[in-house]
Amino acid sequence: MRCPRCDTQNADDALFCVECGARLTEEEAEAEEKAPAHLALDELLEQESAAIAGSVDDDSLLIEQETRLLGEDVRPASQETALLDQETLLMQTPEAEETVLLGQEGPLAGEEDGTGDPGDEADGSGDEPEDTDDDLDDLDDSDEIDDLSDDDLPTAAKAQPVPVTLDATVLQPRPAEEEHFVVRNTRDYDHDAQSVNLAGSAENFETIHQSNERRSELRRDPYARGSKRGNVPGEGNSRSKLRPLLAMLVVALVLGGGAAVLGYGMELWGGKTVPSVTGQSQANAEQIVAAKGLTTLIETVPADDAIGKVASQDPAPGERIPEGDPVTLYIATSRTMPEVVGLDVGEAQALLAEAGATNVRVDVTPSMEQNDLVIGVNPQAGSTFVSRQEIVLTVAGMHVVPDIVGKKEGDALQAIEDAELTAHVTYVNSDQTVRTVVETAPAAGTEVLGWSTVEVHVSSPHPTDTYHLAEYFSHSSQDIDDFLREKEKMSLTAGFIDTHGNAMAIYSSSSAGTITFSSQPYLRSLTVPKEGSSNVLASGAPIAGVRMDVDTAHVPDGFARESLEQLAELCGLTGLDDLCNSTSITLPSGVGRRSANFACASGRMDNLVWTVLITNSGGGKRAVVTCAKEGLYPASDLLPFGGSVSQYMAYQEIYQYGYQSASSSGSSRGSGQSPSPGSGASQQGNSRGNADQGNGNNNG
Repeated sequence: MRCPRCDTQNADDALFCVECGARLTEEEAEAEEKAPAHLALDELLEQESAAIAGSVDDDSLLIEQETRLLGEDVRPASQETALLDQETLLMQTPEAEETVLLGQEGPLAGEEDGTGDPGDEADGSGDEPEDTDDDLDDLDDSDEIDDLSDDDLPTAAKAQPVPVTLDATVLQPRPAEEEHFVVRNTRDYDHDAQSVNLAGSAENFETIHQSNERRSELRRDPYARGSKRGNVPGEGNSRSKLRPLLAMLVVALVLGGGAAVLGYGMELWGGKTVPSVTGQSQANAEQIVAAKGLTTLIETVPADDAIGKVASQDPAPGERIPEGDPVTLYIATSRTMPEVVGLDVGEAQALLAEAGATNVRVDVTPSMEQNDLVIGVNPQAGSTFVSRQEIVLTVAGMHVVPDIVGKKEGDALQAIEDAELTAHVTYVNSDQTVRTVVETAPAAGTEVLGWSTVEVHVSSPHPTDTYHLAEYFSHSSQDIDDFLREKEKMSLTAGFIDTHGNAMAIYSSSSAGTITFSSQPYLRSLTVPKEGSSNVLASGAPIAGVRMDVDTAHVPDGFARESLEQLAELCGLTGLDDLCNSTSITLPSGVGRRSANFACASGRMDNLVWTVLITNSGGGKRAVVTCAKEGLYPASDLLPFGGSVSQYMAYQEIYQYGYQSASSSGSSRGSGQSPSPGSGASQQGNSRGNADQGNGNNNG
């Protein structure tokens, strides 16, 4: 198909001309044939659009064209004068913004006879011009023309048509090689100014107006029809040749893409898909992975159940990895108790938590081991367990001293042993009950290491010493026997039980003197039974009274009250309430005084009666201390002495003993002999009456 505009041969199915871009439909072609006069204007618009697309300055381009055209085609002076006159006329019209004069090679109106006046055209009085060269110059690609709209025309021009006489050849296409030029003048004119008389007809004016509108449209849309920049790529012969190739390329791409996707899905390329083997046994999982062309790595992980099966895997199922790459299988194994004995409790708990234990109990028990050290665990190390199972840690803890103050010695020692502590007993003198705990060191509640020694202070089971006779009654017979024999190293010389069941025994020592246990402590001698002696105190026989013949070293000097008080203090006796001496004593009738000097004092402590006596009878100075239960001194015995215990004691020790030793004996009732407490000499027992009184008193 040939282009109706530029006569270029195009493909039959082309929509646009490959040369000028004109539309090639039949309707367009007919329109082009019917309006040949617009061809030159379309070419002008096309050239103008190209100039706009190339961002060429309009004024610069026009000046360049004018300069080129003026240089190649010099107009006659008359034509130049006519053009200048017309330009002057246009400048006198303020409302006109632009006036475009098409170039003419012939003289303007009134120029032929030299009488034409541009002023006459303005008021319509001039003669009509004759066209010597009526053809319009064709516009090439570099020409431009300014827009002229209805609003841009002078008011007078819009009010009424201006008669313009143009040759018909002006609207005909001119050969491409002919030159033309455009004179462009841009001015601001007043729309209310006088009208401009343009040469030409109304049809030519309309043609110019349409050209201006077309040029404005191209400036708004440079890619509109008729513009070279508006040609659609790929149209014409070149596009028709590429279509089959493009179609084949698209088909090849589609087929290739489908084959690639199919091959990827069939794992022909792009690696292998990791299968899911969680929950499978190790053997099955390895077979499944191997069937995919992958290898396996085995790791174990502690678990509570599904032992021997795959607990997890890496990479995850569904991932694509290269063929031959490994898949790590984590096989569940039973949890095993770690070795925690000997560790600190904190370290043991952390190790158990790492092994998966969530239920750990700590039992603290006193131990000789370091504090907070694990000394036992259940279950034992190496055994299996589950995370929720209770784990018991036995931890060494500090031992606490129990509170045993006030308890009996035996009970207190058992409490110390139960606390895994060691007791060291120290007997102390105290007013507390004998053999009761007075205090402990460390005190109760103190934390100590296992089997640490605790000092236990117990109220002493023994008298303070051998002189403190009153304390003998606060202790058991066994303790007194232990005290005298084990502690004081005294010897048991005689021992038996009297008819009243009381203990009668003699303990002696060269340094501590002689101690006699008897129901008649005021007598110097005892009658020993034929059966012989035994350790009656060790067997628990009760003590009714005690007598001590003080060793010479502790006998005070003199016989004054002070000497008696000194001796009483030595023996721990208080409460002195009666005194007598060799001159103040009251003797029974018929008993004469003796020459021996003596002094005696007596007193009471609780339910005990005591006496102290200092005398020089018997060949030397000596002292006797007694202590007995109050019932041993009945009122009937004291009546002859005015109820004075001290006088009764002095009479028995000085006069009765002296009388018995002076008599010829034979009247004694005792069948045996006993050593004398003072001298060790044997003699018969006392008179029947005295003996009977003593026995009776002991019962009391």
